Amino acid sequence: MKNFDIKKLVLNKWFWLCFSLFMFGFPIYKSMNRTLPPELPKQLQIAEFSLTDETGKDFLWSSLRGRFVIVNFHFTRCPTICRDLMKTTQEIQKRIRGLGDKVAIVSISVDPEYDKPDLLASYAQELKANQRIWYFLTGAKEEVTKVVKEYFKSPMGQNVIDDSNIFDIAHSGSFYLIDDAGWLRSTYTSKKASLDQMMIDLGLMVNRLYYKK
Repeated sequence: MKNFDIKKLVLNKWFWLCFSLFMFGFPIYKSMNRTLPPELPKQLQIAEFSLTDETGKDFLWSSLRGRFVIVNFHFTRCPTICRDLMKTTQEIQKRIRGLGDKVAIVSISVDPEYDKPDLLASYAQELKANQRIWYFLTGAKEEVTKVVKEYFKSPMGQNVIDDSNIFDIAHSGSFYLIDDAGWLRSTYTSKKASLDQMMIDLGLMVNRLYYKK
C-alpha cells in the first residue's frame, strides 16, 4: 500500500471544496434540524382590567395584546426588595432592547394610595424607563388589589409598620411572563440563572410567533 501523501491532499482543490462545504454546511444543517424545547404551558389567562399609568391616562390591559409582557409588583417607598427588583428590571429593559416593541414591561404599584401618577412619572424618569416599553401602573386600591391577588394570583399584604417603625407591604418579587394572547406562561426570580431562562423562553416565544415558517 502506498504511503498516504498529505501534501498532495492539501494541494487538491476538491479536498478544500469538500472541507469548506462540511465546515459551513454542517452547522447550518444542525440549526435547521434541531429540536426546539416544548412551548411553555398556558397557566392562567389574565382578565381585562383598567388602571392608570404614570402619565395619568387610563391603561387597558388589552392595549398590550399582540405583545409579550413582563410584569412585576413594587412600590416607591419600599424598604426591602424593591430597589434590587427595579435595578433588575432596568437590566431586563436593556436585554430586550433588540426586540423593539414586541415586548413590554409593566410595573404595578401595590401602594396606590401613595404612588400617584406624578410620583411614578418621576420614578420612571429616575430609572431611565423607555416610555414605549416600560409602563408604571397605579389606581384605586380595591382595583389594584383585585388585579394583583385575583388576576395574577400573587400575594399582596396590608400596609404594616413593624417594631422598627418601618413601613412595608408584602408582595411578590417575581417576574411574570405573559404571552401575546394574555396568557401567563411562567414566573421567574431575580437570580441570574432564572432571568437567563426567562430571556431564553421569551426569545423562543418571539421567534415562534414572528419567524415561524
